[in-house]
Amino acid sequence: MEPQEIAACLSRHPEVTDAAARALEQNGQMILVGYYVSSRPLSEMELLTYTAAYLPHYMVPARILRLDAIPLTPNGKVNERLLPEPSLNEEAHLQPAGQRQEEILEIFRQVLNTGELYADSNYFLCGGNSLNAMETISRIEERFGVRLMISDLYACRTAKGLDEFLGGETGEPREEPIPAAPMCAGDPLTATQKSLYLQSCLDESGRAYQMPCAFALSGEPDIPRLEQAFQALIADDPLFRTRFLPLEGDLAALVDETAAFQLPVLTADSREEAFSQLLRPFDLSAAPLLRAALWKEPSGRWLLLVNIHHIISDGLSTPLLMERLNTFFCGGKPAPHLSCRDYAWYCARSDGAEHRADLAYWKERLSGVPTLLELPPDRPRPQVFDFRGGAETLVFSCLLYTSPSPRDTR
Repeated sequence: MEPQEIAACLSRHPEVTDAAARALEQNGQMILVGYYVSSRPLSEMELLTYTAAYLPHYMVPARILRLDAIPLTPNGKVNERLLPEPSLNEEAHLQPAGQRQEEILEIFRQVLNTGELYADSNYFLCGGNSLNAMETISRIEERFGVRLMISDLYACRTAKGLDEFLGGETGEPREEPIPAAPMCAGDPLTATQKSLYLQSCLDESGRAYQMPCAFALSGEPDIPRLEQAFQALIADDPLFRTRFLPLEGDLAALVDETAAFQLPVLTADSREEAFSQLLRPFDLSAAPLLRAALWKEPSGRWLLLVNIHHIISDGLSTPLLMERLNTFFCGGKPAPHLSCRDYAWYCARSDGAEHRADLAYWKERLSGVPTLLELPPDRPRPQVFDFRGGAETLVFSCLLYTSPSPRDTR
């Protein structure tokens, strides 16, 4: 973490004449604070949104304060000891002010699966991350008809902050805009699935787009019952019975009525050896693109190993998969839900006016840009990306742990 990068970002704001940043401890947590000098006070929300658009989320300051001048030491460095600490929020645990704050807060509670949230509760300190943030902004768009970016959520952080950010900008709530897909001989693919299909065909190892994960079980597993839960999951969701193959000059997703699944118990001396038995290349033309197995560690703990191809899943889907698997294991049945094939049909049927406008914009913006950035490489660039890489180890001196001031790096 380099505070001078935060300061440099703030300094690029057209109305900021000088800036600094520091990390400090407050309420037992380390937070980042930014400071700026300008001819007039600027909205803190404006500056948070500005920094969130240019910095990684972990570098967005928690607070940004305006100063008359950045304090300096006699030799011209930033005097961090004289940078003021932000005042603590004396109105801790604010109750929602207005219906919109309450509705935003309810979305936070549902996504984060917690009830102890208030209008000033920091989303990312209450279990929020970049994955569930996508679900949160999607729900906000559905409810308020306003499209947000993840950087907006990182900038606002709280229901109160999002309410202020939205201001009077609200639209009509979206009422279930995606209908269920029709049953037919072949389904379309989303643009992402087409890209993953192509990249998977170029990957000679067959492992680049696998998503392996492991779950520790609290006791002795009921293997037949767990296997039946997986089979019920596959029977319930068409995506797990989908195979992908070229059809009539295009790619198509074909949904089989059934897909065989078994839950083996692996014999292995290490976790790596156990996983290697699951990390075989997937055949995209054969469903299900899901594998699972059980393995007992030498310590006696059982692990559930799961491997899914990225063309039918992502990081946000995995928790949903495990939640539905648990529902089937407990003898229940998940509520009806839309699937990826519903979204694929929705995209195929839409007129694409919004996407065409976006495409026209970027074609204009990128006109004249070289198609390939030719940097001087150490070795010839391969004609086909081979997914091979290496590891480089670099040891820093302990003297480098003291971060220089932004003014020392000019």
